[in-house]
Amino acid sequence: MLHRFVTLAAPARRLAVQPRILAQAARAFQPASLLTFRGVATARSTTPVKKATTATGRTTKKTAGRKVKKVAKKATPKLKKKKRVVVAKKPNLRKRVVIPPPSRATAYGLYIKEVFKRIPSTGSRDNFKLTVTQASKKWQAMSKSEQEAYNQRAQHVKAQNAEALRQFYAKTPYKLILEENKRRRALARKKNSTVPAGVRKPKAHLLHHPDAPPRPMSSYILYVKDMYQHPEIKELVSNEGVIAATRVLSNRWRALSAAGKQPYVDQAKKRAAEYTAANRTFLARQGIAA
Repeated sequence: MLHRFVTLAAPARRLAVQPRILAQAARAFQPASLLTFRGVATARSTTPVKKATTATGRTTKKTAGRKVKKVAKKATPKLKKKKRVVVAKKPNLRKRVVIPPPSRATAYGLYIKEVFKRIPSTGSRDNFKLTVTQASKKWQAMSKSEQEAYNQRAQHVKAQNAEALRQFYAKTPYKLILEENKRRRALARKKNSTVPAGVRKPKAHLLHHPDAPPRPMSSYILYVKDMYQHPEIKELVSNEGVIAATRVLSNRWRALSAAGKQPYVDQAKKRAAEYTAANRTFLARQGIAA
């Protein structure tokens, strides 16, 4: 054993010692230490040692390795991704989709324009009212021949506006016209929401395509239109006005029996069916699915 230990003291590059011999020498002279030589580690283990027999009959010591328990990793809960909430932007009701050319022209309107061109306005609301009041009095004091000149100009301007409007509807896609009408309805609803009860709410001024079929009349409108042909209602209109005549006809319609309303109801249903067919054909020409 001493010879083997001396052999271990020689430099490592001169030796060709088997690892088994080195391990035996280390256990003999330094039993509690851990020696490392050329990558071989040995130690006096406290674990039980099993003896194994080789094919030649020699017994070799085999160190039983410790069984290491595998610790299961805790599963980390997956975080759910929060859904991104997309808030729709409110449409700007003041922004127009399309801007049609002016369609109206009156003699009095042309006169007021001339007045404001001649009189510089300060931008004050009171000054504007005063100017309009003075212009209205002058217009009423004008002779018929002077007003006739404005009437002729108004007819000429109307013809120009009608041609410009026809070209506008011919060039503008019908989808944009429908979107503009939708914006105008929404704007009218917003304005009317602040109108107190009992006050007449203004209606939205919509764009009407010249080739689009007119909307059908209701049974009540057909009744009123029929009653306006009677001499009694004509006399009432001339004496008391349209509002008084409409109030009388409204009361008569409410008091009318179901049999008396039936002819107008049937006529309204027939017109509604005709409108549906005509409108479907018109939308197909415009490339819009009904």
